[in-house]
Amino acid sequence: MTAATPVDDAAWAALLPGGTVWLVRPPRGAGAGVNFAAAVAPWSLRSRPERRVRAYVAVPSRQRPLIVASWDRAVLRYLADTVLSVPPGAGQVVSMVLTIGLRMLRYPTSWLLAIVLRSGGAVLVGRAE
Repeated sequence: MTAATPVDDAAWAALLPGGTVWLVRPPRGAGAGVNFAAAVAPWSLRSRPERRVRAYVAVPSRQRPLIVASWDRAVLRYLADTVLSVPPGAGQVVSMVLTIGLRMLRYPTSWLLAIVLRSGGAVLVGRAE
């Protein structure tokens, strides 16, 4: 069961091997040895995916991501500390609030909340064996 693929985007093109199939949900059981990508609910990321399946978060959405980051505590901390920033000219009060929000994004639980609020998308990528 396939879904519409996200727009051909450089972020996904760099990450996914050629011939990747976008699925509505991750496959269960035996597959045909095909590479797949599937959007998942944020609560499915709480448990560690299988070894051959990698989890990613796409910001601001999986259809048009500006950033695709691995669902790894160190990567998410780096993203929150180094890559994301308060927009210039936001003002003092807005800047303080956004800075606190960015500091909260150091932790995976905050990313789960961001995905629930549709500020990002969760994607599993792997190979169905």
